[in-house]
Amino acid sequence: FKPMPCIKRGYLLETLNNSTLKRQHLNKVLYLMAGVLWFFIPVIGLFIITGVWLNDRESSPKRDHVVIFLLSLTFGLLAYTGQSIGVDETDIARYQFLYLVMADIQTVSAFFIYMALDGGSNPIFYTINFIFTRIFPDNAQVHILFWITVTYFFTLKGAYMALTRLGKPIPLAYTKLLILIFLIGIIPFFTVTEIIKQCSSIAILFYAVIKKLLGEKGSLWYLIISLLVHTSSIMFVPVYFFYSNKHVKKYFYFIILGSLVFAFFNFNIILSFILGLVLPGSTLLGRAEEYQNIDVWSISFRHYATYFVYIICVWALFFEAWITRKRKIKVEYAQERWQIFMVLFLT
Repeated sequence: FKPMPCIKRGYLLETLNNSTLKRQHLNKVLYLMAGVLWFFIPVIGLFIITGVWLNDRESSPKRDHVVIFLLSLTFGLLAYTGQSIGVDETDIARYQFLYLVMADIQTVSAFFIYMALDGGSNPIFYTINFIFTRIFPDNAQVHILFWITVTYFFTLKGAYMALTRLGKPIPLAYTKLLILIFLIGIIPFFTVTEIIKQCSSIAILFYAVIKKLLGEKGSLWYLIISLLVHTSSIMFVPVYFFYSNKHVKKYFYFIILGSLVFAFFNFNIILSFILGLVLPGSTLLGRAEEYQNIDVWSISFRHYATYFVYIICVWALFFEAWITRKRKIKVEYAQERWQIFMVLFLT
């Protein structure tokens, strides 16, 4: 009988437990200090919170979501201070003007008439802004803060859920690093602040698709909300409903061929013709006629680079699914990977 190894083992366990408790306590103190600093100086506090978050080895989804919210809110505050300084009028300038117009509306019935005439297809966007005008009638930047925060939050939260729960989760440290890459390098701040309605709508729809991929309830409600924020999300409705449809898989190559054929047509010309028959004189028709002039469009290198990387992701997933099926390899997460591929492909 040798009691020493047991004693040493117990001592080591106790030491590890004490070390873990001390680290947890230190992390809480660091988060608290970073949070207080962020409250007074958000931009500097953002770097401190990010550093503490990256060094935190403890798995805590609630804490991660709080950090993601603070990251999103910081960019919302940056947008709050933004002004339109270009020659052409931007969304920030237009929305600030519309906000002040709504602030002068005295009754709810008058607001509904105004919304129907100006933006009847975006009722949630207008209603939330109208509510803000009742609280902050002279501060048109408040609703910019709100919608930019919404865009970043739902994008980052959806990405976090996909990375940590969809298919085979990657290590938490890599997840946090990728979230920061999304935040800084993939979500262009100047685009988010230029097309505010569309970006916030697409961010909410992205979150809805992730929730559906995870089998969570409530995804359809987020889809509806995204459509009521901006109708452009209707282009992605087929992605939400048909990514797991067996007929879409069956006619996969026909869809590719059809997409290539339609790529040679200016869709806005076709849309303008249809709207001219159905909704003559509508604002939607005017917008389609404005967009059909592709000669004035400008596509930067960033757009081509994004498209190139996107195509690589789609083909990598397709090759993996093809080679797995060809060699009859049983992969544990093959179904999730195929669904992700179909979401990207249909998009």
